[in-house]
Order: sequence, then C-alpha cells, then structure tokens
Amino acid sequence: RKSSERKIRVCWELADTAFGFRLTITDEDDNRMTLSFPYSKEEARTPQADNLRAQLAKLGNTPFEVGGTLSGEGSDIELNFSRNWFLPASVVADWRRQAVDKLVSVRRINYRRETAVWKSTKHAFPTTSLTYLGNVMNNAARNFYLAHGVSSVAPAYEAQAVPDAALMFCKHCLRFSMGWCPTHQKGRLPYREPYYLVGTDGKRFKLAFDCKNCQMKVYAE
Repeated sequence: RKSSERKIRVCWELADTAFGFRLTITDEDDNRMTLSFPYSKEEARTPQADNLRAQLAKLGNTPFEVGGTLSGEGSDIELNFSRNWFLPASVVADWRRQAVDKLVSVRRINYRRETAVWKSTKHAFPTTSLTYLGNVMNNAARNFYLAHGVSSVAPAYEAQAVPDAALMFCKHCLRFSMGWCPTHQKGRLPYREPYYLVGTDGKRFKLAFDCKNCQMKVYAE
C-alpha cells in the first residue's frame, strides 16, 4: 500500500465573462493558467455552487490536489458568477482537464533545476589504502582518492576479480536465525561448519561468521 504521496496544491477560479466562462488554476508555486471558453449561458433552476466545486475538486491521478487555500484566506475554489448559471458536469470536467494539462506544461517551462558547482577539496581521506570494497571503477574515482592522500587504490571487483573475496556482508545471520549463535544465544551448533547456500543452478556459496563484528559473510566457492 502507499506509504506517502506527493501532491501539488492548487486553487481554482471559475468566472463568467461576456461571451462565456473563464477558468483559472493556480498552484502553490505561483504558476497560473487561465482559459476562456465561449459558451451560451442558461440560468439553473437549483443552486449549482456545490456541484461545480465538486467537479473542479476531482483531480484524480493528476499531480495536483485541492487541499486548503494557498494564501490561507478565502476558498480554494472560487465561483464568481453574476447569476446562478447552469453548466453540465461533462463540460466542467473537460475544462478542468484542459486547464490541468496546460498547467503541467507551464510548470515544465518555468522549472529551473538546481545545479551544484564542484569545488575541489584537499582534506585527507580517513584511510591510506582502498581494497576492492572501495568500488573504484574508473580513473576519475581513482584520481580523487589519490588526491586525498590514499596511496594504494585497488580496482573494483567488477573490474578485476579478487580470489576469495567476500561477495556480501550481511547483518542477517543464519546461525542466529536458527538459534545457534554462540555469542547471544549460547546455542550448540548441530552441524559441522562450513555452511553453504546453494542456488537453484547448483552454485554453492560458502558462509563465514564474523562474531566480533556480528556479520555473516558470503563467499563464492
């Protein structure tokens, strides 16, 4: 299920004009789009405000939501009508869709990506040597470490395989899961080590247990 969802707040204004209606959508970043629609006016027999607001609030799977006023005052859906005009729900839905599409385009045009300016540093790296675990795959990374006091830089495992290298370092320990941890559970091991994980393709991976650091290491056999 969803744990979080990011929506952009918007407010609406629907107003009548001399030739029809005008729909304005404004988002929380002050991006705004106004569309005018020529449309013949017909006065409704019943109040229409609630129905119009309900239609404009239906933003569904768009990145927007009507959720509170942007300024903190007034309504997030303003209806500025000189009379109680009738507008079919299908017409309002189409206007809403057009306005949302236009606002998305406006946001893309106005968006300015923040760029970080690289500034060289001279502080020393905490260690003077890096093994394959440093994951150094290219010259740019290697030169960075050399410039910061690392005298020995080994290439990443993918660039140069290392015999007997640990493939994984796991906080999850199978011995502990089985109740056989000699440190925390004082359980007796029912089987002689080493233990292996066996893949569906028959490959075997040897397990080693670093109790001092409370880690399980996985090695290729």
